[in-house]
Amino acid sequence: MLLLTVWIKKMFVPLACGILFVALTVTLTTNPVWLLDVLARAATKQTERLGLAGTAAQAITGVKPPAASVESDVDRPNQCKVFDIVDGDTFTCDFNRDGKIDRKTEKVRMLYIDTPELHHSKRNPSGLPQPFSQEAMAFSKARLQGKQVYLRYDKNPQDRYGRKLALVYTTHPDKTPSISVNEQLLKAGLATTMMIKPNLRFEKQMLQLEQQAQLSQLGLWQQSVQP
Repeated sequence: MLLLTVWIKKMFVPLACGILFVALTVTLTTNPVWLLDVLARAATKQTERLGLAGTAAQAITGVKPPAASVESDVDRPNQCKVFDIVDGDTFTCDFNRDGKIDRKTEKVRMLYIDTPELHHSKRNPSGLPQPFSQEAMAFSKARLQGKQVYLRYDKNPQDRYGRKLALVYTTHPDKTPSISVNEQLLKAGLATTMMIKPNLRFEKQMLQLEQQAQLSQLGLWQQSVQP
């Protein structure tokens, strides 16, 4: 009985493989697209794991997959911890999370706005604090000092000085309804708009906030003080 079983296995396995081979050959001859489809599916699954979805499938089938949607920089929040407030619209932020600050690479300038000059600069040659410059700095310090913040960029993420140009949020802008500190400064009348190409994505919203503060004569827009 044992010998019969062994004999059947030896005869059946080759026979089954032969039948399967013949069936596969016939299928490929009559319908070669089937194999391409199987290979394409397998290639897609593998390349998805490597972040290269569609590349292998395109090589096999010759069909270009749909382009994946690319999230712009302004929609991708970058996180850092505020280290020091320089003035109303500028601060240093610890991107490396090493507890130290490289002022050339870890300085942030708030996008779309300009607060009064607190220190000596080309626009403030006297070096004396301009009206509402100290109020603007205190405003930003109260909201940002020592806090974890989220930055969002426009087309150009930094200026010629290497400073990051960003909208600044104290909560994740995608998870909770929030308004950037940039907008808050405009609403309080402690900043004016400053639009520099190509960073114009939120120009309309910023100009509206500035106009509201102006009509309400807040901060810089008081009759006795004009920026």
